[in-house]
Amino acid sequence: MIEINGLTKTFITKNLKKETVIDNVSLKPESGVYGLLGPNGSGKTTMLRCIMGMYNYKGSISIDSKDLKRHPELVKRIGYLPQQFDMFKQLTLFEMMSYFAALKGIDKNERDEVVLKSLESVNLEEKKNSKVKALSGGMKRRAGIAQALLGNPSLILLDEPTTGLDVEERLRFKNIINNISKEKTIILSTHIIEDVEALCDKIVVVRKGKILADADRKSIAENAEGKVYEFEFDKQPSGLEIGKIYERENKRYVKVFSSTKLDAEPIEPTVEDGYLCYIKGI
Repeated sequence: MIEINGLTKTFITKNLKKETVIDNVSLKPESGVYGLLGPNGSGKTTMLRCIMGMYNYKGSISIDSKDLKRHPELVKRIGYLPQQFDMFKQLTLFEMMSYFAALKGIDKNERDEVVLKSLESVNLEEKKNSKVKALSGGMKRRAGIAQALLGNPSLILLDEPTTGLDVEERLRFKNIINNISKEKTIILSTHIIEDVEALCDKIVVVRKGKILADADRKSIAENAEGKVYEFEFDKQPSGLEIGKIYERENKRYVKVFSSTKLDAEPIEPTVEDGYLCYIKGI
């Protein structure tokens, strides 16, 4: 449904220098959940904003083979949850959702039904008459997802949707995504590896505006095959990249990464291990 070809975005810094934030990126996501995974500052948010027509850019972005530059009205068919979702605090949740439905061009006669359906999908129908300012942080993020679902879009962009959520709300979010992901393309931008491990069919690893990998979870993990070792803490060889430090059977262990074979048996890598090897060039 969406196809990105040669996407490049350059900003002018305060020092009047050009900074390329997205560098010749090409993607063709299909149905399913795609994890756009990378460190903060890697260009993930900029990429989503380009898709939404918020920035000028070089290259092309097409929806159903129609170029978004020539058909900007197609943006209304995309569900979008920005990283900072500014709410209308003095409105009720139903009023706010109705406003967003109007912006998306949803027919007035159908608007109430569409709003209620979106609220039901995120379990917020009972809060429809509550003021937005009275909602908890987790409820506000769910409200953000609900507005992204208005009009039943086939493409949904979610920018760091679980940031600041507690464990219960993160689990609720994952259940919502699992329920709505059928026959939709969801691009989930995040730096939280646990989210992509739990939700994503494919993972796009991004660093400094470039795509380092576009593969399924198994293939991402295999990038660290033979490069991950476990040692007791403080007994690991020096000069190696250190990963997780954890405890097992009252002993502390540390994961280390090495592109050359060590005098130890490598352990089975995880998605996180493969991702770190891409990001750190191991």
